[in-house]
Amino acid sequence: QFSVLLYVDVLHNATLTTASAPTHAIFLATALPQDRVAPGSAELIAHGLVHPNMLIQCADLSYHTGQRRTCSSQFNYGSVCQFECRSGFVLTGGQASIECQRQGDAGVWSAQQPTCQGQYKNTALCHLPCVTAPVNGGIFNNTSCSTAYGSWCRFTCDAGYQLTGSGVRRCLAQPGAAQGYWDGYDARCEVQTCPRAYIPANAYISNSQDCPATDQIPAGTTCRYACQPGHVLTGSTEVTCGNDGTGTQTSQTVKLSPVTAVELPAPQNGFKNGCPHAEEIYSTTCTLGCNLGYMPTQPTYVMCTDDGKARQPVQCDPLEIPGAPGYLPLSCTLMEWR
Repeated sequence: QFSVLLYVDVLHNATLTTASAPTHAIFLATALPQDRVAPGSAELIAHGLVHPNMLIQCADLSYHTGQRRTCSSQFNYGSVCQFECRSGFVLTGGQASIECQRQGDAGVWSAQQPTCQGQYKNTALCHLPCVTAPVNGGIFNNTSCSTAYGSWCRFTCDAGYQLTGSGVRRCLAQPGAAQGYWDGYDARCEVQTCPRAYIPANAYISNSQDCPATDQIPAGTTCRYACQPGHVLTGSTEVTCGNDGTGTQTSQTVKLSPVTAVELPAPQNGFKNGCPHAEEIYSTTCTLGCNLGYMPTQPTYVMCTDDGKARQPVQCDPLEIPGAPGYLPLSCTLMEWR
């Protein structure tokens, strides 16, 4: 007994149950799917021993720079592969479409695989002046930009500046064109700005010439706050526009500055009118007077100032009559002082 593998002509999905064979040999042949075996061949099975499927494949294809490949199947018999080149490359050698064919028991491609070659090899495609470093900025990693097809340039800006335009530009080319071009737009580094400085109620910007009331405050600008009379500033006294376009201090707190009764007591040997509260606000006027037999040394009207203090403290001195020793007689009365 022995096994024999023969090639016979069969129809797709047909079964051959008998075949011409040596004496005492019985063969059974079954057709395989078309993508597994070449048309016109089949595998015979002798005495129940199954031989491995006969698979016809072509050699693997290479990958070339700038090339795109599309195949109908994985390099099997009958597979068709099509090739095209990316922008800036042209197809050279071989054919744009090749097929895996049978040659004996092996698979071969109908033609040589093509390659894609750069159209502008060893030439300056893109004009370098288009991608010079922007003012107040530079090129990433302080490198220069290549002018070869497919090269790119990335731009950066100095601290306090923001990038406008295209941050990255690439050298491209149209198929068949004689000159490349830079995509995108010119990069520019513009001064980073902050929105208008926040001004609390009862406050103002003391350096308005350096810190204008606009929505475009340049980076690095410092705005200083001051209070209207009768108010005191708590918190930061200034705000600076940072390099990232935000302020280092964005809000302030302004409150009234009170004056306490301890800071404005009635004068010794005198009295206080018009200030009934323990704490009085800015601009409140108090009347200070002297008892009978005493005379004020300053005006008797005292106002609470913007620093929370009472100006011109009043002192009551004994009233003396020139030419006569002693104090003013008790029968004398003290008139109102103005």
